[in-house]
Amino acid sequence: MTFAQDLRYSLRVLRRAPLLATVIVATLGLGIGANTAIYSLVKATVLRPAPFDDPGQLAAVWTHYIGSPYLRGPSSSPDVLDWREHSAVFEDFGYYFPRRTYNLTSPGAEPRRIVGGRMSAPLLNVLRVNPILGRPFLPEEDVQGARTVAMLSHKLWLGQFGGDREIIGKSVRLDQVPYEIVGVLPPDFHLTSPDPELWVPFSQEGAVESYGRRIVWLNAVGRLKPGLTVEQAAAALEVISANSRELYPETNERRGVFVEPLSEALASDKAQILFLIWIGAGFVLLIACVNVASLMLGKAASRRNEVAIRAALGASRGRLVRQFLTESVLLAFLGGLAGLGLAALQLGPLLSLLSRTFWTDLPLYLQQVSIDAYALAFAGITTVATGLLFGILPALVQSQASLAGSISGRGVPRGGTPLLRSALVAAQIALSMILLVGVGLSASALLRAESNEPGFALENLAVLEIELPRTQYAVSGRMEAGRRIWRVLPAVEAAGQSLRERLAAIPGVTEVGLASLAPPKCCRATRVEVPDANSANLDGRYYDFQTVSPTYFEALGIPIVQGRAFSASESSASVIVNDAFVREFFGDQSALGQTAIIHGWKAGLRNVAVIVGVVGDSLISPWQIEGARPQIYLPYSGQPEETPGNMRDDRLTLSYLIRTDVSPATIFAEAKRAVAAALPDLPITRLGTLESAFESLLGPAQTMARLLGGLALLAILLTAIGIYGVVAHSVSVRKKEFGVKLALGEDRSRLLVSVLASTWRLATCGIALGAAGAFALVRVMDNQIFRVEEDRLEVFAAMVLVLLLVATAASLLPSWRASGLEPISVLRED
Repeated sequence: MTFAQDLRYSLRVLRRAPLLATVIVATLGLGIGANTAIYSLVKATVLRPAPFDDPGQLAAVWTHYIGSPYLRGPSSSPDVLDWREHSAVFEDFGYYFPRRTYNLTSPGAEPRRIVGGRMSAPLLNVLRVNPILGRPFLPEEDVQGARTVAMLSHKLWLGQFGGDREIIGKSVRLDQVPYEIVGVLPPDFHLTSPDPELWVPFSQEGAVESYGRRIVWLNAVGRLKPGLTVEQAAAALEVISANSRELYPETNERRGVFVEPLSEALASDKAQILFLIWIGAGFVLLIACVNVASLMLGKAASRRNEVAIRAALGASRGRLVRQFLTESVLLAFLGGLAGLGLAALQLGPLLSLLSRTFWTDLPLYLQQVSIDAYALAFAGITTVATGLLFGILPALVQSQASLAGSISGRGVPRGGTPLLRSALVAAQIALSMILLVGVGLSASALLRAESNEPGFALENLAVLEIELPRTQYAVSGRMEAGRRIWRVLPAVEAAGQSLRERLAAIPGVTEVGLASLAPPKCCRATRVEVPDANSANLDGRYYDFQTVSPTYFEALGIPIVQGRAFSASESSASVIVNDAFVREFFGDQSALGQTAIIHGWKAGLRNVAVIVGVVGDSLISPWQIEGARPQIYLPYSGQPEETPGNMRDDRLTLSYLIRTDVSPATIFAEAKRAVAAALPDLPITRLGTLESAFESLLGPAQTMARLLGGLALLAILLTAIGIYGVVAHSVSVRKKEFGVKLALGEDRSRLLVSVLASTWRLATCGIALGAAGAFALVRVMDNQIFRVEEDRLEVFAAMVLVLLLVATAASLLPSWRASGLEPISVLRED
């Protein structure tokens, strides 16, 4: 017989069992559809080449800290310049910094806050990118003191300037400084997520060479010379890094280098999320394949005579296997068609769901994602592989039948080999166990975060932020130890207090606090030493700090436990700490009057302060599920010029916490008017409720929980169907045995329990098999989800219980039927 004959015969077989065929096609369609939809997203983000000419020759170069699990990190400017000057592997080399915020003002438009980037003049040449309007930066524009120029992103050009094709040569003001627009970038220009809306040359804000090795901030990209590979580049740069470790041990002792294709670097931020979802969908497809294989084995009983007769007429076993595989692939093909339809329907909602949580603004490459030729090819390969995967075992088993065995009843057992079907169901349970444990750990961490009490009332609390431009409120000074010293002008404190008073006067506002940064992104870390601490080994550790106004704690509702709040004229010689700080440093002793030494960014710079108050613990994020961390608070006013950490820059951010006795949304309009009156021409960086800010941090995890939870429910459903099929088949095969037992006086309840017990044994075997994989999964997830090992035993116990309940529910009906058999009717059947 030819393949066409096999195909026609397979269609006749399927028509004779339409219900079974429909169940199999639907099962496979769900699995193939989910995997195809997610593949389309993975291809558009993770597997897409970098959107530049000859992307295979582009390499991203990162600093890697030896011994750290994190491969990618920004680099110091001296390290980057060493790689550029002393390596012979790159044809061209550039670098960029993607996170510089600006207040943008342009004629005829409201001021707004944008995220800009800084790039070296050669970067576009490295990427071989030409602006769609104007030109790239010139080398003479990337030197300190050059005229100020900027390039617009395509998005900003369209949104802010209406796609004005005469924009080149016009001026915009960034932090009140005029910049001439010299170019507009292509719409697919993409180097980071989210992409900066505007780019300026590096040296317009200070020479890159003047920054020291302590500050890691640059991202580097090189174009490899023809014939060279990423591995060769990594080896060459590692020699330079090793030399730097010897020459500069204070800063470079643990620094290595990590080189990867630029395409992989661009995809890395979303790869983990999408691959995790894809793995979950892959588990569901495997479970579906096992389920279909079990159903196909169950179908073998009705075809024993057919197979035996065909074998007697001369059909070889290989010929029979081919026929059965043709049927399996045909079912898979129909499932693939259904899956493509489901994928097309799923793609839009899936993309919408992910974009609301993982992409604040949907990138162009995702706006164009669709079920394309690659997705069709993936679905085709998946379909064929699926057909072979679930079809091979049933084909081998069914092809064993013989005519003599069929006549005597000793051929292929009805429904295939019982042990084989049980093994398939055990595999389903094992796969479900791994998937459920992963989902359970994620859900447990999410539930702990959602139930976390922040230590203050989130209700009726608004947050408003404005960033003051350095050009107006600070004076640039000398470079020291790779840092620029900024002198913050007294106008900062005056502007902050003036706006605070205006906000406090709004009807419905009960209190307004001012801080360097508001939760949940409020804190920096600095090294703290406490001379009289009970535990000397704590000295020199890094702790979170904030600068706050006297009314900050009252506005948030954080209680003063001991001592007092800051006064209006407090100096930097005073500090307030939280309860966690006291417990860590002083135990049960009082901290009031003790000295805390807050170390600065260079040796010898330190702030000696006396603890004047202790406040209750509070969280800066719902994901701080280990509890409150030690924290210190310094007064917002009265800080010296050279302060610890990044406080110089932080104090240029006015972060107001506004407590109201009405809905916070009702005071937003008045708050905007107050800002316009106090600080005209400055945009509001942030205005919303603190409750929504905390909830937004949970959004990605909630989305993942929904997606993985849906896949887990589908896996449970498929597993339940598999268990039901095996138990129902077992009951039908053993019907005569059960009839005899009942006739001999077997108690019906004991018979019910014995059938259920066989199911529990099967489930236990599957759970034991899955437990090994689940334990390995815990190790991986503990690096990705904070402290999931704390929930390991509880989640394992819960998932074991879930699977046992599913097994019990799936086997209850056939077990009940077995216990309800009438012995006389059963014995009369044969």
